[in-house]
Amino acid sequence: MSKTFTAKNLAYCGIFVALLSVSGIFTIPLTNGALSLQVAVVFILACILERRLAVLTVIAYLILGLVGLPVFAKGGGFGYVLQPTFGFLASFVFGAFALSTIYQSSKFSKKVVAYVVGIIVTLFIVYTLGTTYMYFLFKLTTDNPFSFAKIISFAVTPYILVDIGKAVIAYFIIIALEKALRINQ
Repeated sequence: MSKTFTAKNLAYCGIFVALLSVSGIFTIPLTNGALSLQVAVVFILACILERRLAVLTVIAYLILGLVGLPVFAKGGGFGYVLQPTFGFLASFVFGAFALSTIYQSSKFSKKVVAYVVGIIVTLFIVYTLGTTYMYFLFKLTTDNPFSFAKIISFAVTPYILVDIGKAVIAYFIIIALEKALRINQ
């Protein structure tokens, strides 16, 4: 993709903001949270868009939600920063930056290796920042705060295999999109 703010690139960004929004609204509720496809959309946009555009796309999505558009799982508005899962959403910015940087790096001989390394780093970032945010939010807002290990047990552990599955599916989508974009250039 071109490294400029062309109409075509901005249209791609708009599509990914829409996909992030839809994937945040349509979730599968679980006992300790919800399952969405947002992280898969972040994986895809980080690999398809140039790094700067990937990061700006996620930031645009967060801004839309924080100004009140109901693009998050439980609505929108600035008060959403007090939701325990907001840290995971905010961490998508850093995850998109890391995955985009690694995937587009020339240090890897094969894209699949870059992708796997990028996914590991991205999930580490998302889980670490999201869990840390949740921990401090609970510590500040509840009388009986959860331990960090307890938060990991219900906010990370149940999702690891699911997120790896999303990463595998996202990779096939990325390959197809890259092929389609090369054909159309």
